[in-house]
Amino acid sequence: MDHDDRVIYFVKKSLTFRREFINPFANEGDPPAIDNMRPEIRKELIDYCHYAHGLVQADLRSLHRCRDQAIGDAN
Repeated sequence: MDHDDRVIYFVKKSLTFRREFINPFANEGDPPAIDNMRPEIRKELIDYCHYAHGLVQADLRSLHRCRDQAIGDAN
């Protein structure tokens, strides 16, 4: 991950005390493939998708759908 993350604000879909989430697709360049993400980055994606987009299941199909939404958030 670059340290050049952009800040994206959103209304959380569920309650949490956590205030910052990482959208792995917010950086410029080609978006990383979900299958090639390190486990800690994939966990950040799951958390981001859960709180930003209401992701319930963390299966690969749901993550790909959320990936498309997350890329749209970054633009």
